Amino acid sequence: MTAILGAAPSTPEEIQVFRTALDDVLTRLSGPYFALPTPTHPVAASVARELAHSAESLDQIAARHGISGRHLQRLFVAETGIAFRQWRVRARLNVAIGHLRAGRSLTRAAHAAGYETASGLRKALAREVGVDVDDVRV
Repeated sequence: MTAILGAAPSTPEEIQVFRTALDDVLTRLSGPYFALPTPTHPVAASVARELAHSAESLDQIAARHGISGRHLQRLFVAETGIAFRQWRVRARLNVAIGHLRAGRSLTRAAHAAGYETASGLRKALAREVGVDVDDVRV
């Protein structure tokens, strides 16, 4: 005699409900895709909060905060162990991935993360994870 312990989803609709629920749980457990140390220096922390959404250059951001671009770069390395540029790319990718996981289009996710095009987002993701851009299907 075989005991039935449970039933797997069998229709596309049931499978989608299961996948959505599982994705929601895993998303809450996993946090950001790219872990980013948060700087503690007041200026670096303020810059970090806005970096993922800003289209300003390093020098523009630094000037707005009353420091030089070079000093801001040094702060990020000292505070996070990651270069300013790489920290910014990872922050933007976290924003984009969050939008993609929420079901938004690649173009909308790219724009929300400060990329001008979906292609720019794909290239950044490919560079960060070390895969060929043609293999990136987000």
